[in-house]
Amino acid sequence: MNLEELYEKYWPFYTREYMERRRRDYTCRAFELELAATNSFIHGLVLDVGCGPGDYLAWLNAKEVIGLDPIIHAVLIAKDFAPVVMADAHFLPFRDGVFDWVSMIHVIEHVEPHRTLREAKRVLKPGGGIVIITPDGELCPSLGDPTHITLYTKEELGDIVEEYFKIEVLTNIRDTTSIFLVGVKDKR
Repeated sequence: MNLEELYEKYWPFYTREYMERRRRDYTCRAFELELAATNSFIHGLVLDVGCGPGDYLAWLNAKEVIGLDPIIHAVLIAKDFAPVVMADAHFLPFRDGVFDWVSMIHVIEHVEPHRTLREAKRVLKPGGGIVIITPDGELCPSLGDPTHITLYTKEELGDIVEEYFKIEVLTNIRDTTSIFLVGVKDKR
């Protein structure tokens, strides 16, 4: 079963009611900590790559946020929170140098990282930044999610991202099993 088939199999469960319950119940503390960490950096025009059904869209503190997800079921729910584009993270449908920040919250483990990071860098303005949050592969080597391609340790994630961005922050988010990374595109 390929990744698209996996998503199609699992997405019918992501109804509005499910997402409202998930937002309410999702280890609220982890959600709050991830959101606070993200919001402490982002500003201006933000592209939320892999926005899913909009978990974070409504809560990101930025002048303007645009969501992007490849799954129609997610886009139909997320569009209630912000403008959303249905597209693949490997081929972002935006011109070069448009966004101040790109967020990838629980996304990098689902995609081919080099193509995705190259595209994120392309759509960022000079000096723009990227925020990545992902499960720590050292703390939770298997989450049972069949759509995960790779779980990274902090070091592995840092090595990959460093090829595209200057890393400003690489740490674990306290009281969660998540890695938090902030990278900045060079000013050229």
